[in-house]
Amino acid sequence: MAADRKPKAYSFQNITQPEPGGYQVRIVRRRKETSRYFSFQLWGGKRKAFVAANHWRDMMKVVLKKSTRYFVFATSKNKSTGIAGISRYISWHKRKQHHILSYSVCWKDATGKARYKSFQVCYIENYTEEKDLRAFEVAKLFRKDWEHHADEDILHRFNPDAYLNWQRG
Repeated sequence: MAADRKPKAYSFQNITQPEPGGYQVRIVRRRKETSRYFSFQLWGGKRKAFVAANHWRDMMKVVLKKSTRYFVFATSKNKSTGIAGISRYISWHKRKQHHILSYSVCWKDATGKARYKSFQVCYIENYTEEKDLRAFEVAKLFRKDWEHHADEDILHRFNPDAYLNWQRG
């Protein structure tokens, strides 16, 4: 029975035992499942099947670049823009006594902390479609840039300050 125990260096992350005859490895990235079944009989025992499942899982995580891009699809909760992570809202500026139209982009920094970047369109009294479209396009560009860095696991290189003077250029 000691030969059937799993080594401590291995884990059951993404590995299940749906039936008594083998292990199933499932990895989901971008809502697409990659899976493989490791039969005890074909691999020569429970331990060998488990080791093979662990190696295959680790290899697939490298191939799939550990991407967790769940955010590329719009959520049903975000009805203002239809794009995940970007919201359109109107706020009240107390000091200037004006309503302001803005786009807000939700993103996470390299430490995993949620951050928000706001792209102010204009005061409601000065609204034009061109200003609205410009702010929306810059918000989408910001989010796409962040998603690229997140997908490639290089969030430490993402620079939100590059969008500080977005209205000028």
